[in-house]
Amino acid sequence: MNAHTLRLLEFDTVRDGVASLTLGASGERVVLSSEVLTDHDLIAARLDLVADWRVVLAGEERVPDAPFPDIEPLFVVLEKEGTVLDEEQLAAVSLFIAAAVGFAKSGGDLEADRPLHGRLEALPDLSRIRRQVSVYISDTGEIKDDAIPELRRLRARIRTTEGRIEKQAVAYLRDPDRAQYWTSDAPTQRNGRTVLPLSANYRNRVKGIVHEVSQTGATLFVEPSDLVDLNNELREAQAAYDQEIQRILRELTAAVRAELPALRTLEAETADLDALLARARYGAQHDCFRAAPRAEGVSLSGARHPLLRGAVVPIEVRIDPPFRGLIVTGPNTGGKTVALKTTGLLALMNQFGMEIPADEGSALPLFDDIFADIGDEQSLEQSLSTFSGHMTTIADVLKHAGRRSLVLLDEVGAGTDPEEGSALAMSVLDEIERIGATSVVTTHHGALKNYAYKSGFFENASVEFDPQRLAPTFHVLIGVPGTSHALDIAERNGLPTEVVRRAAGYVEEGQGDEARIIHDLTEKQVELHRATRARDTELEGLRKRRAELEEQSQRLADRELSLRKEGLQEFERLSRETRRRLENLVREIREGELTREKTGRVREFLDELTETAEEERERVAAAEREQARARPATEPKELAPGMEVAVGESGRRGVIRRKGKGDSWVVETESVRLELPAEQLRPAGGGGGGAGGGGARGAGGGGDAGSVSLSYESARSPAPELELDVRGYRLPEAVAEVDRRIDDCLLSGVTQFSVIHGKGEGILQKGIRDHLASRDEVSSYDFARPEEGGYGKTVVHLRET
Repeated sequence: MNAHTLRLLEFDTVRDGVASLTLGASGERVVLSSEVLTDHDLIAARLDLVADWRVVLAGEERVPDAPFPDIEPLFVVLEKEGTVLDEEQLAAVSLFIAAAVGFAKSGGDLEADRPLHGRLEALPDLSRIRRQVSVYISDTGEIKDDAIPELRRLRARIRTTEGRIEKQAVAYLRDPDRAQYWTSDAPTQRNGRTVLPLSANYRNRVKGIVHEVSQTGATLFVEPSDLVDLNNELREAQAAYDQEIQRILRELTAAVRAELPALRTLEAETADLDALLARARYGAQHDCFRAAPRAEGVSLSGARHPLLRGAVVPIEVRIDPPFRGLIVTGPNTGGKTVALKTTGLLALMNQFGMEIPADEGSALPLFDDIFADIGDEQSLEQSLSTFSGHMTTIADVLKHAGRRSLVLLDEVGAGTDPEEGSALAMSVLDEIERIGATSVVTTHHGALKNYAYKSGFFENASVEFDPQRLAPTFHVLIGVPGTSHALDIAERNGLPTEVVRRAAGYVEEGQGDEARIIHDLTEKQVELHRATRARDTELEGLRKRRAELEEQSQRLADRELSLRKEGLQEFERLSRETRRRLENLVREIREGELTREKTGRVREFLDELTETAEEERERVAAAEREQARARPATEPKELAPGMEVAVGESGRRGVIRRKGKGDSWVVETESVRLELPAEQLRPAGGGGGGAGGGGARGAGGGGDAGSVSLSYESARSPAPELELDVRGYRLPEAVAEVDRRIDDCLLSGVTQFSVIHGKGEGILQKGIRDHLASRDEVSSYDFARPEEGGYGKTVVHLRET
């Protein structure tokens, strides 16, 4: 891949960012040494592993964040027989193996056929080495002498000998007869042996070995004769301790050396997987998605330059066949160069095996090479290079580019005479078309807009400009040429209005009919693009709202199921307890004489059952009231003649014809005219409450239904069925069916029908009968004869109209 392009597009900065996310130095080296690939299979394999890591990062089993110690330099030591690793080096090997073991276990959320799962499963298991080293050496690189019997014994011997030496030395220094001999009251060390600070004046008073003389000669550091044997004994114990440590280190080093091939494999594999994990972490941080492959063209939606900070405006870059190039125009600082660099950088990231900061569904082809000539040689903030420098770079691009290349040219033809620059730019574009390379070109030359309209290879594009704010929006419009808006920007920046006006006149004089037509077409395209974008935004909002509603519906369904299960469990518990108590009472009555006390207990039992049922009803009613309060309030509409309304709980549609008596309205349905109170009417399609402050009554609600007057103005409706079976319904559904049957009967002139509700627990029976009591249209209702259903069926009699 072209090194000059990598530098211009700041790819090294992105690669450094990935390297900083690795867990170990080896992984960092792998990232920094990795190349941009041009082989489709290698890129796909790398991206598959990165995608697997993204699954792991998003799963419940997080990747361990334990760092990998850098053990690669230790391989040189281990290759040489006889060499011994010290405590810290062995601790590094142990920690590395521990981190690798945790690393290997991190793929638990992956399917068995995923490539990362296989790579992690294949990692060598060297946990035996970890356990062996951990017996003797801590993770901080210290010998665990307390856990090793021989070292513990030697350490105790050393401490005992040191104590005897200190005791003897203190005896010398605190002896009153020798107090004047010493220049200090504390012993000191010379060459690992305890000595005493003897004044030179008393040299002959203390027998022993002189180890050192102070610079002034006033003090001799003497090892008294009776300390010599003790110091020798201490040195022997320390030597034995050191020898035991060396023996342990040799054994541990030999164990590690025996596994050197496996350790090398483990280090190389974890480094590579660590580098891929770093790519996945980078993708997660920048909200990246995998680019879909495509044979030709570019499709980037919601693309963002990963090095820009702050509120970055996502851009769209699309090159669809038969086009293979874009000519991007627009104002300075409008985002043309950023669009150019974003396209090139995202292509490099994709072929580096990274996800790209763009919307899901973005697609990129495979490029053999990427060439760029961008005015800011270092970064987005640097100044332009010279015209000669541009020409040198473009000459090199045209020499080496091929059909599978991506060519990025910034301000082509700039820096010289505009007429010659335009001609030169068009000739360069002709050569790019001959080569067939995919290309994105930015320019201020108006002639290149016309060139794109006539070309079947290049398509116009522009960076959008907000005429109200006189500022760029940084959106890229495909298929729409742009203008520099130099006059608008000049006026905004203080150029006198008269000067700007004259300049506009010169521009208008210089424009031909063809330029005006293109300008008008451009304005139409801009309007169309804005309308399309507004529609897409609205559709996206609707899709999100739909997803939210579906999720909310699922939550409510789950909650309803949960409540039903809870209610069933509570009912079963109450049923078992009630059955147990009832059986006990029956047994007591049968076993003995029926007394006042037993009769009282039976009544008490029945009263408790009644009280429990009432408490349950109140609990349900309270929950319904709470739910009603939680619903968003809606402003009721005022009733008026001509308004379509829903009548009562049945929901039958009708139209208000006129105001009736008091708070009532005359409503005409399909074949009947009714005078109904306002509380029984609500605007058609509206929510629960009707106008006039009243809402539709609940299953057990009361309230005055008011008077109803009927006048038949057409043929009666077909006669309804005279038997309504609501078994298996929930109470609100059953009540709604009863209301509909009442309305159908009234419209058909039928005055009697029956409701089969069953016996069961009595909930439907009681709820329906309570509701019938609230309907003024019902004159009476009774249970059916035993042979016709008895208490499981209610016969309803309606008032004649």
